[in-house]
Amino acid sequence: MKMYEVTATYITLPAGGVVEITDAQADARAHLLKPLEEKGQYLITTSTGFKKGEVFGYDGHLDKLTAIGLTDESGEQADPILPPSTEPETVGTGETLNRPSVDKTVKDLSEHLKMEVADTLELLQEYGVEAKEESELVPEHVFTQVVTDKEQETE
Repeated sequence: MKMYEVTATYITLPAGGVVEITDAQADARAHLLKPLEEKGQYLITTSTGFKKGEVFGYDGHLDKLTAIGLTDESGEQADPILPPSTEPETVGTGETLNRPSVDKTVKDLSEHLKMEVADTLELLQEYGVEAKEESELVPEHVFTQVVTDKEQETE
Protein backbone atom coordinates (compact mmCIF):
# COMPACT_ATOMS: atom_id res chain seq x y z
CA MET A 1 0.00 0.00 0.00
CA LYS A 2 1.37 3.39 -1.01
CA MET A 3 1.47 6.26 1.51
CA TYR A 4 0.27 9.76 0.58
CA GLU A 5 0.08 13.20 2.17
CA VAL A 6 -2.61 15.67 1.16
CA THR A 7 -1.11 18.92 -0.22
CA ALA A 8 -4.36 20.36 -1.58
CA THR A 9 -6.98 21.93 0.66
CA TYR A 10 -9.13 18.80 0.37
CA ILE A 11 -9.19 15.63 -1.75
CA THR A 12 -11.83 12.95 -2.21
CA LEU A 13 -11.19 9.23 -2.68
CA PRO A 14 -13.82 7.13 -4.48
CA ALA A 15 -15.70 4.15 -3.08
CA GLY A 16 -14.02 0.81 -3.71
CA GLY A 17 -10.47 1.69 -2.69
CA VAL A 18 -8.71 0.57 0.49
CA VAL A 19 -7.19 3.06 2.93
CA GLU A 20 -4.79 2.56 5.80
CA ILE A 21 -5.45 5.23 8.42
CA THR A 22 -5.15 5.90 12.14
CA ASP A 23 -7.96 5.08 14.58
CA ALA A 24 -8.76 8.80 14.92
CA GLN A 25 -9.05 9.17 11.14
CA ALA A 26 -11.25 6.07 10.98
CA ASP A 27 -13.53 7.28 13.80
CA ALA A 28 -14.22 10.51 11.92
CA ARG A 29 -15.21 8.50 8.80
CA ALA A 30 -16.76 5.40 10.41
CA HIS A 31 -20.00 5.72 8.44
CA LEU A 32 -18.05 5.74 5.14
CA LEU A 33 -15.71 2.81 5.79
CA LYS A 34 -15.82 -0.93 6.38
CA PRO A 35 -13.04 -2.39 8.57
CA LEU A 36 -10.89 -5.09 6.98
CA GLU A 37 -9.00 -7.92 8.66
CA GLU A 38 -5.67 -6.06 8.50
CA LYS A 39 -5.53 -3.62 11.42
CA GLY A 40 -5.91 -0.02 10.34
CA GLN A 41 -7.15 -0.89 6.84
CA TYR A 42 -10.64 -0.03 5.63
CA LEU A 43 -12.68 -0.45 2.47
CA ILE A 44 -14.14 2.87 1.31
CA THR A 45 -17.89 2.21 0.93
CA THR A 46 -18.85 5.81 0.13
CA SER A 47 -16.44 8.40 -1.24
CA THR A 48 -14.51 10.03 1.57
CA GLY A 49 -12.27 13.05 1.85
CA PHE A 50 -9.03 14.07 3.51
CA LYS A 51 -7.83 17.55 4.51
CA LYS A 52 -4.49 19.19 3.85
CA GLY A 53 -1.71 17.61 5.91
CA GLU A 54 -3.44 14.27 6.51
CA VAL A 55 -1.37 11.17 5.77
CA PHE A 56 -2.86 7.85 4.70
CA GLY A 57 -2.08 4.66 2.84
CA TYR A 58 -4.17 3.99 -0.26
CA ASP A 59 -4.68 1.13 -2.66
CA GLY A 60 -7.08 2.02 -5.44
CA HIS A 61 -7.57 4.27 -8.42
CA LEU A 62 -6.40 7.89 -8.34
CA ASP A 63 -7.73 10.23 -11.00
CA LYS A 64 -5.47 13.02 -12.28
CA LEU A 65 -7.17 15.78 -10.29
CA THR A 66 -6.87 13.87 -7.01
CA ALA A 67 -3.23 12.92 -7.71
CA ILE A 68 -2.34 16.61 -8.15
CA GLY A 69 -3.39 17.21 -4.53
CA LEU A 70 -1.17 14.47 -3.09
CA THR A 71 2.51 13.76 -2.55
CA ASP A 72 3.80 10.21 -2.31
CA GLU A 73 6.29 8.72 0.16
CA SER A 74 9.23 10.33 -1.63
CA GLY A 75 7.66 13.79 -1.44
CA GLU A 76 6.96 13.88 -5.18
CA GLN A 77 3.57 14.69 -6.63
CA ALA A 78 1.53 11.48 -6.83
CA ASP A 79 0.94 9.85 -10.20
CA PRO A 80 -2.58 8.97 -11.29
CA ILE A 81 -3.47 5.29 -10.99
CA LEU A 82 -6.10 4.48 -13.59
CA PRO A 83 -8.05 1.27 -14.17
CA PRO A 84 -6.62 -1.15 -16.77
CA SER A 85 -8.53 0.57 -19.61
CA THR A 86 -7.17 3.83 -21.02
CA GLU A 87 -10.10 5.85 -19.67
CA PRO A 88 -11.43 5.64 -16.12
CA GLU A 89 -14.89 4.10 -15.88
CA THR A 90 -17.29 6.23 -13.90
CA VAL A 91 -20.85 6.08 -12.68
CA GLY A 92 -23.35 8.95 -12.84
CA THR A 93 -21.93 10.49 -9.67
CA GLY A 94 -18.48 10.71 -11.25
CA GLU A 95 -16.97 8.13 -8.88
CA THR A 96 -14.57 5.61 -10.34
CA LEU A 97 -16.09 2.15 -10.57
CA ASN A 98 -14.79 -0.63 -8.39
CA ARG A 99 -13.61 -2.79 -11.33
CA PRO A 100 -13.32 -6.15 -9.49
CA SER A 101 -16.88 -5.73 -8.23
CA VAL A 102 -18.16 -4.86 -11.71
CA ASP A 103 -16.34 -7.85 -13.21
CA LYS A 104 -17.90 -10.20 -10.64
CA THR A 105 -21.38 -8.80 -11.31
CA VAL A 106 -20.92 -9.27 -15.06
CA LYS A 107 -19.69 -12.82 -14.51
CA ASP A 108 -22.66 -13.62 -12.24
CA LEU A 109 -25.13 -12.21 -14.77
CA SER A 110 -23.44 -14.12 -17.57
CA GLU A 111 -23.80 -17.39 -15.64
CA HIS A 112 -27.46 -16.63 -14.97
CA LEU A 113 -28.09 -15.91 -18.66
CA LYS A 114 -26.35 -19.13 -19.71
CA MET A 115 -28.72 -21.07 -17.42
CA GLU A 116 -31.71 -19.24 -18.94
CA VAL A 117 -30.49 -19.99 -22.47
CA ALA A 118 -30.10 -23.68 -21.60
CA ASP A 119 -33.65 -23.73 -20.19
CA THR A 120 -34.94 -21.99 -23.31
CA LEU A 121 -33.22 -24.50 -25.61
CA GLU A 122 -34.77 -27.32 -23.61
CA LEU A 123 -38.24 -25.80 -23.98
CA LEU A 124 -37.76 -25.24 -27.69
CA GLN A 125 -36.81 -28.89 -28.14
CA GLU A 126 -39.81 -29.96 -26.04
CA TYR A 127 -42.11 -28.09 -28.41
CA GLY A 128 -40.36 -29.41 -31.49
CA VAL A 129 -38.72 -26.16 -32.52
CA GLU A 130 -35.24 -26.76 -33.89
CA ALA A 131 -32.56 -24.57 -32.36
CA LYS A 132 -29.23 -26.27 -32.12
CA GLU A 133 -27.19 -23.33 -30.83
CA GLU A 134 -27.69 -20.33 -28.62
CA SER A 135 -27.27 -18.04 -31.64
CA GLU A 136 -30.35 -19.60 -33.23
CA LEU A 137 -32.62 -18.46 -30.41
CA VAL A 138 -35.41 -16.14 -31.48
CA PRO A 139 -36.64 -13.03 -29.68
CA GLU A 140 -38.92 -13.68 -26.71
CA HIS A 141 -42.13 -12.48 -28.42
CA VAL A 142 -41.54 -14.89 -31.33
CA PHE A 143 -40.77 -17.74 -28.92
CA THR A 144 -43.97 -17.01 -26.99
CA GLN A 145 -45.96 -17.12 -30.23
CA VAL A 146 -44.36 -20.44 -31.27
CA VAL A 147 -45.21 -21.97 -27.89
CA THR A 148 -48.77 -20.65 -28.11
CA ASP A 149 -49.17 -22.03 -31.65
CA LYS A 150 -47.83 -25.45 -30.60
CA GLU A 151 -50.18 -25.57 -27.61
CA GLN A 152 -53.17 -24.76 -29.84
CA GLU A 153 -52.15 -27.52 -32.30
CA THR A 154 -52.21 -30.13 -29.51
CA GLU A 155 -55.68 -29.15 -28.27
